[in-house]
Amino acid sequence: MRRVIPASLLAVTFAVALAACGPGGATPSSTPTDSGSATPTETVTPTPEPETRPALADLALGPDGFEQLPLGEVPTTDPTLAMVTFDAAACGGLGVWNADPSFASTDPNVYGAGTAFSVTSDGPGGPMSRIDLNANDIPTTEGIRFGDSRAAVEAAYPGAAVVPAILTDIYVVTGSVGTLQIEVAADASHWAGFRPNDTVVYIHASVPSWGTFSVAASENLLGVCHV
Repeated sequence: MRRVIPASLLAVTFAVALAACGPGGATPSSTPTDSGSATPTETVTPTPEPETRPALADLALGPDGFEQLPLGEVPTTDPTLAMVTFDAAACGGLGVWNADPSFASTDPNVYGAGTAFSVTSDGPGGPMSRIDLNANDIPTTEGIRFGDSRAAVEAAYPGAAVVPAILTDIYVVTGSVGTLQIEVAADASHWAGFRPNDTVVYIHASVPSWGTFSVAASENLLGVCHV
């Protein structure tokens, strides 16, 4: 016997099918969900340390002067950085270079003005032409100081030329713009009671126009007036 489906039931079934296919029906999405974009990392540039005057412990003398105060160059006049300043009125108007007080020597046998080094220039306030060590506070770039032995100098500078002077032997080391000259006591009677013989008594660096010279038993000291 053939089953008869009521017309009302057919109408409901057809309406449900249309609803599923119509614009209101849910459809799967193929677009991925945005989980949020990455925040770029900010680059922080470090603040550079301000320049300062070098400390006494940072200095070492070579044939071309100090790294921070080279021969052949005019020193800075910046009061926060200057290692030396020129006093044009000193020494009867001849002028003199003064090392900054921060470079005061701790050596009781210091020469000259009491600072660990002294300088002079080509012309008033001009480029550095000579730097003298006045005490054992500052070494050479190879570690030689006042009071070191002749053997220590020869080991540190095996290629140095040796120039005999009256009271010293001068060990000469040539650089790019100047020479380092290390004076070793060579007259025991003269140095008795002050410096042992065969030890370093003077160290200086200068431009070629100065030649090779001895400071021993002379008034050839820097940083003081000779008038």
